[in-house]
Amino acid sequence: MNAIVQTENLVPVIEHEIDGELQPCVDARTLHGWLKNGDRFATWIKSRIKTYGFEENIDYVLISVNSEIKKGRGGNRRSVDYFLTLDMAKELSMVESNDQGKMARRYFINCEKTLRQTAFGLINQFNKAALELDKFTEIASNAGRTLSLVGKQYKPQALERLEELKSKIQPMLPLEDR
Repeated sequence: MNAIVQTENLVPVIEHEIDGELQPCVDARTLHGWLKNGDRFATWIKSRIKTYGFEENIDYVLISVNSEIKKGRGGNRRSVDYFLTLDMAKELSMVESNDQGKMARRYFINCEKTLRQTAFGLINQFNKAALELDKFTEIASNAGRTLSLVGKQYKPQALERLEELKSKIQPMLPLEDR
């Protein structure tokens, strides 16, 4: 997991595998804290998942069930971490209906725009390289055909001319004793 987009005071975007592919994601606890929602994290995330029909391994993944037991009010408990797709993070930000939510939503839209531009730039570079390869392959193929044609047409003529010149030169050469 590498941070791919991070802006000071906003939620870091990281790569994580969801639904079999690497996707830009955010940590749900960090988003919850940044949105300044007053609910307990566990209550907030479970409620949002249920209310908005988010699906595990499509919209989010459970990262770990921490083996550490956290002591506090309500007895001993284990915490669960979530990584959310940017789409889920945007939607959760929108439903907060506060300035933090609006700012987070715009931030995630900009993150996606940056990622898309990077991806499109790489795709464009790949396509240009593929076209250049096709062009060079065609040039090499044409050169090969030309060389083959030249060889087939002009080699016999050159050999014939060589033989002609050889026959003219031989009478002028001194004879060797046998």
